[in-house]
Amino acid sequence: MYTTKQIDSACLKLAQINKLIAIDLELQFYPSPDAPNNFEELKKYSYKILNGLSFPVFSGGSSSAIYGKYDNYVFRAVHDYSHIKTNSSFSKFGECKAIDFHLKELKSYGASQLVQNLFLVDTVGQVKHYYQFKEFVSNQREFVYKNLCNQSALISIKLFFNQYK
Repeated sequence: MYTTKQIDSACLKLAQINKLIAIDLELQFYPSPDAPNNFEELKKYSYKILNGLSFPVFSGGSSSAIYGKYDNYVFRAVHDYSHIKTNSSFSKFGECKAIDFHLKELKSYGASQLVQNLFLVDTVGQVKHYYQFKEFVSNQREFVYKNLCNQSALISIKLFFNQYK
């Protein structure tokens, strides 16, 4: 369906767009192993997130990120912002609501269909995987490449997203 070169290029483009979103939203963040891991904790940082003040994003689990380590932190900052803006918990409904908000931001910055699909496989795909298997994806890059290049997997992820957003 897609070549490795196309997916790598889309990963770079997605990282660039997330950086632009973070800059335009004036998000200030720092990686931390003690970042909020539930919505109630994240809400304690809502004033900082919405007002350009520094807040923590989770520093773990980035070794196989499709964006690279730093760009994964940028993604997490935008994703946390999306949770706060939509008042969405970390449930599958809340995740899909925050992802939908983030996706609309990506579209407004001109994300191609491939970049949008990459984003959905990365985000919704991982949410779907977690709720199906009760574990986090161990290798994000492998997971994304495998599912993005499988038409039935991509359709399944989009159906899950539409069910819960």
